[in-house]
Amino acid sequence: MIRDELERIVDEAGALRAVGYFFDPDRPTEIAAVRLMFVDGDWLVSLNRSDATVELTQTSDDVFDRWRLANVSGLAPWADAIGRTALWTRLVEDQLGAPDAVQFEFVGVPGESSGESLLIQLMTTDIALVVQVVSTLPTPDLAARTRG
Repeated sequence: MIRDELERIVDEAGALRAVGYFFDPDRPTEIAAVRLMFVDGDWLVSLNRSDATVELTQTSDDVFDRWRLANVSGLAPWADAIGRTALWTRLVEDQLGAPDAVQFEFVGVPGESSGESLLIQLMTTDIALVVQVVSTLPTPDLAARTRG
């Protein structure tokens, strides 16, 4: 099911319009879920607290009864992702095969934004989601590091 939703985000969602963090008012620094609002779809990445796995579903009204929502579209890293589309997504599993993160590569429209892509990962912990930016490091000249 998660893989199907990730595929729909790439194939059908269009540009990212807005992002929100759902949280429990008693724990305002812990992200319970991330709402990703695209031009053609609205998804929720959340933590399944019973087994600390990641879930991805379409946003439904019941989520608004459980948590409060903060608009974080203007905060890093989301401010750079707004207006971009997901080129690819990845489901990340732990060593036991349990899904514990989803990763998105956001790219802009040619001619309208920088050519650089932005990789954002939403990873579970035992109590909350963590937002991470994945960086590509340049490979050094390996020939210069060999002997002989």
